[in-house]
Amino acid sequence: MKTAILLYALLFLVSCASTKMVITPTNADVDRIAAKYPGYTLQQLDQGKTLFTTHCGNCHGLKNPASKSEEQWQKIVPRMAAKVNKKGEVLNADGQELILRYLVTMGSR
Repeated sequence: MKTAILLYALLFLVSCASTKMVITPTNADVDRIAAKYPGYTLQQLDQGKTLFTTHCGNCHGLKNPASKSEEQWQKIVPRMAAKVNKKGEVLNADGQELILRYLVTMGSR
């Protein structure tokens, strides 16, 4: 019984810790990244955030977007999407791009 309680407590703490890396985009983020991604919207950034938390957080803790450079994320996102898609396509190229742009934008805060 004690083991089960400790396990649940640990899982709860891990899930709380992983959500700290989720940064909610604002219009200021859209303005800041406008030169890099012309026409990019707050709605698209929010979609990237949702895909990031849903798919990336499913397998491991969420990473801080600032923990990697844009070049690193460009390599990591497709590799991780391939792992997600092993059981059938879940993340298409558009979804991957939304995640990448979210990470690059939030990492440049």
